[in-house]
Amino acid sequence: MVIRNEDWKELSLNYINSVREILESGNHVRIPNPDLNHAKLLIYALFEKARNSIKIFSENLSAELYGDERILRVLNSLNNVNVEIIVEDNPESHIEGVDINKLEDCEDVKKIPGHFIVVDGISYRFEKPHTIGDSKDVRGTADFNDRKISEEMEFAFDNILKPHSRPIV
Repeated sequence: MVIRNEDWKELSLNYINSVREILESGNHVRIPNPDLNHAKLLIYALFEKARNSIKIFSENLSAELYGDERILRVLNSLNNVNVEIIVEDNPESHIEGVDINKLEDCEDVKKIPGHFIVVDGISYRFEKPHTIGDSKDVRGTADFNDRKISEEMEFAFDNILKPHSRPIV
């Protein structure tokens, strides 16, 4: 895992080092992300950790978040990792080689308390609900080793969201 301090100059070294240590330890620790830049680092770390699958449920794949060159670079470097994306609105970002599905009307989606990323059924980032379209307000939490919560998110993705989504053409 390569989280280089110089790539994340907008964040404190303390936060970067904490994320790196938690990731390398394999411990179950919830890591808060209070803003957009912290969210970018956690998403980057999750994608770097991916070996089999990444499932993203997002409002619109915000260009400020998912269009970040560091995140795109790590996504484009993944080999043999299945990436699935479901959005609620028209996507702002495009990830090369990844199809994006759009959620259709679905009452069951109200049972899902926010947007999320789940990686390999063991790691996740959960984004707290915020004002639609406000990509600056992206508070959430992540955990690199929480199989229980990750499996619940994966179940919601596969059994609630996926059946009610269609490919964007």
